[in-house]
Amino acid sequence: MVYLLKENRNLVGIEVTLFDVPGALESIVSVIKEYELNIHYLETCFWKECRLFMAIDFTDTKVSPKDLISKFIKNKKYVADATISPTFKNIIFPSKLCAKDLGGIKAILCAYATMKGVIDGIKEELGEEAGNTFLYHLGYRIGKEIYDIYAKSLEIQDFDESMMLLKALGRGVGLGEIIDYKKKENEIVVKFEELFECEMQKGSVDRPASHLIKGLLAGFFKEF
Repeated sequence: MVYLLKENRNLVGIEVTLFDVPGALESIVSVIKEYELNIHYLETCFWKECRLFMAIDFTDTKVSPKDLISKFIKNKKYVADATISPTFKNIIFPSKLCAKDLGGIKAILCAYATMKGVIDGIKEELGEEAGNTFLYHLGYRIGKEIYDIYAKSLEIQDFDESMMLLKALGRGVGLGEIIDYKKKENEIVVKFEELFECEMQKGSVDRPASHLIKGLLAGFFKEF
């Protein structure tokens, strides 16, 4: 729930606390449409309360963020509260924590800098070869946990269903896009696009670099 401001645009973060009733979201969107404003980003949160977090473009309008807030608050049927989000330098962020939810389980979003720090740091401390081995085994453990936490609870027993689970998790947390897969007698081949582990090493590594993800797949399918 963090949004980077777009250059040369007057983007403002708006948070709205809604009553959990049918039509609440539509009532907010209809006001934004009425004022001919553009939503650059929108995210919902149903943790403790029902909230919206939006980045709205006020560049080419005489409408002010306070005008919009005032209009929202008047709608007592659907809106409990509305505020302008904090902004620091070029970052808009919500005023309250909103926990991520992945299948009913609290999730943590790992930023690019976090994962790059982990991968680069391990290799720097242990060396390239030992670092790659460590990343593989770290991924292996992660894969086992993914199976235990998600696949078991969903009672997944079919190979294609397991791949759909991995595809959903890959998209949901930004690991990468699984675009193809095949199972042979003694191996599974998975083809990714935008795989984060490869993307962050592009230009610095001239050989296969997805040791964490390879370990993750191995750990998952060992349990499967």
